[in-house]
Amino acid sequence: VSGRSEDIITLKSGKKFSPENIENLISCSPFVKSAVVIGNNQQSVSVIVVIDPNSVNSWADRKNIRYTGYTELAAKQEVKDLIKSHITCVNETLESELKVKSFVVLHRTLVMTQGEVSKTMEVMRKSIAINLKDVHSAIEGNKDNFTVKDVDQLSYELNINKI
Repeated sequence: VSGRSEDIITLKSGKKFSPENIENLISCSPFVKSAVVIGNNQQSVSVIVVIDPNSVNSWADRKNIRYTGYTELAAKQEVKDLIKSHITCVNETLESELKVKSFVVLHRTLVMTQGEVSKTMEVMRKSIAINLKDVHSAIEGNKDNFTVKDVDQLSYELNINKI
């Protein structure tokens, strides 16, 4: 298992793995800017997905999908379906215990000023766990949808998409 020791995730089954491999596979899509795997003490693997604004904007324009900005675009069912089909393909390459069972398309990009990504765009798990604790709680609680109060003090409705 590669990766830094603090990045090792242990599922409820006792299965240990480094999330970076799965995150890299999901981030291979031109539509995904970054992916953060969640799974510590969980039955299965979940992912927070940040869409790539440029490529998803172009894709949505070609599909005549109307939206006013990033947050609205990220909430579109068509975008969730696009991400779901990519994760389904990634799952085919993973052993059964590591298959992604659910994902959240985040309403915004990860922010360097909030410590969520480094200058090299490396995901900073600890800051994300703090800033997006509502997302973590909803995934851990196996909710279908939930409200997240974000660092900007606004509330956003998000869905957990099952695979």
